[in-house]
Amino acid sequence: MLKYKSIIDKLTVEQKLLLASSVRSFSLPWAEQNGLSTIIFSDMEKVNAETDNLYPSFSALANSWNTNLTCDVSKELAEIARKKDAVNLLFTPRLGVKCNPYCDGISEDPYLAGTYAEAVSRGVSDAEVMPCL
Repeated sequence: MLKYKSIIDKLTVEQKLLLASSVRSFSLPWAEQNGLSTIIFSDMEKVNAETDNLYPSFSALANSWNTNLTCDVSKELAEIARKKDAVNLLFTPRLGVKCNPYCDGISEDPYLAGTYAEAVSRGVSDAEVMPCL
């Protein structure tokens, strides 16, 4: 049996579709009234821009190939977001492979993109925040 079946059964079809389509719907009043936990989210780049000790961009961190540094920076930014705004979901920069000059991505190198995504995910998770890659 589903853990949240009783909550799901109370929702309308429209509410279920909203939950499936956007994380923002978890912050709507009807979600909390039906027993769903509120998700407070932010963006890592936004948190980085708002801090006094601005870190390099995530593409610059990727160019260092230093995954420990990337993990530490990600953890620090997640801790700042959690303490400042009670954030429990943090959107990361686009961490996929950059397949051409016109697409988003962190690197053309698939190995670097994968290890970098793992380091960002580990850092954010270590701060007890959910990463959204």
